[in-house]
Amino acid sequence: MRVGLVGAGHMMQITHLPSLLQIAEVELVAVAELDRARAEELAAAYRIPHIFSSAQELAAHAHELDCAVVVTQKEVHAAAIIPLLEAGVPVFTEKPLAATRADAEKICAASDRTGTPVMVGYMRQFDPGVQAAKKLLAEGSIGEVRFAQVRDFGGNWQMGAATLHSLPITPEPAATSTNSGAPAPPQESRARTLLEWIEVWVHDVNLMRHLLGDPTGVCYASLGPPRLAVLDYGGHETVLEVGQLTYANAPWDQAATIYGTHGRIDLVHAPPLLFRQPSAVTLHTPAGATRLHVPSREGFTEEIRYFLRCVQQGVAPTPNAAEGLADIKLCEQIVAAAGRP
Repeated sequence: MRVGLVGAGHMMQITHLPSLLQIAEVELVAVAELDRARAEELAAAYRIPHIFSSAQELAAHAHELDCAVVVTQKEVHAAAIIPLLEAGVPVFTEKPLAATRADAEKICAASDRTGTPVMVGYMRQFDPGVQAAKKLLAEGSIGEVRFAQVRDFGGNWQMGAATLHSLPITPEPAATSTNSGAPAPPQESRARTLLEWIEVWVHDVNLMRHLLGDPTGVCYASLGPPRLAVLDYGGHETVLEVGQLTYANAPWDQAATIYGTHGRIDLVHAPPLLFRQPSAVTLHTPAGATRLHVPSREGFTEEIRYFLRCVQQGVAPTPNAAEGLADIKLCEQIVAAAGRP
């Protein structure tokens, strides 16, 4: 399977590249990166034969590719992805699909027009613990859902990353809070808040939709901290609680609890980069608590394996561009609700 890389930065090096290197049938044939020195370093370290300065250049060599993995700044996702789609190259891209709804819609339109698939990297959907929880819900193991809580307060998400690569990692700048310092003008504050939801908390939005389906609307949202959103599911409500509340180097703090008429599901997520560590899932019923045994696999590698299988078999992968767009639209609704009096 001939794979081209778009982007050679932090996220590519510590997440998707290590996953690709575990898969025997993968042949890394090219890297496209604006920073030539970084591209050369990556190519030399992993024996990647071709270096291009842009996704457009890579797309010109579509006949040498089976697919591409795009891990760039979200603001340039559309510029990187669309040329590849137009060249007939299936694309896997890191979440979010784009930084704006307009760019996400352009990617969706290009995928529909060309018939070339885009898969969005929501790795939690491929976490064995999440898959087990979804199966419990589908089987009615806790009866009808009465309430759900999805929590993500951050922490040390890179735990284990140092063992997964050979190139030095340049630390990324610390996340800036939209709730500290001098107050920003309302429009600017809203735009920053929306970008934060799309970039950081869209994982939690997607996980909620993956487990529970689509809400009918947003009952309430606040700017926090933490940021809160209450989603209307008709017969029940779901609360999203997100925000950087943890102290420096604190353990990862992300979980979901789903309450039903006959029981409860507790889902506790491992740090995203803790190698081979799935989420823990516990089923509570009148018979007692049962910790489910799930395979020792993590979502990043499993999502890439799945994407490559889909490419080989000519099957459209999910989550696709339409799902990525739906998440961005829901983020917009949440931010709009936070601005209501």
